[in-house]
Amino acid sequence: MKIALSIPGYPDINTGATPLPEGTPTGGLDTAARAIGVLIDFAIIAAVIFAVYLLIRGGLNMMTSGGDKERFAKGRERLRYAIIGLIVIFLSFFLISIIGGFFGVNLLNFYK
Repeated sequence: MKIALSIPGYPDINTGATPLPEGTPTGGLDTAARAIGVLIDFAIIAAVIFAVYLLIRGGLNMMTSGGDKERFAKGRERLRYAIIGLIVIFLSFFLISIIGGFFGVNLLNFYK
């Protein structure tokens, strides 16, 4: 069984390229890009929600430490890692945007 992907602009009337043989399945990378985009959207949203949860939990640990230095330090570490995580999430967001722009594919569906 042969599988062919359609290429945007193929067949091109101007260049005289021949059309695909009759019965050749076409699809393209559009469907795969949408599926990957949905997974990336879900991963970014879930990561941001989790990082905000850790920010809140770290802040609560610090506020309710009651003078316990170990619990305060644990909350401070949680806050630090949550902030670093948010920075990594946003850097990956911009990196995905740049890579998608390079290949001409919008991988971030919620960012049009």
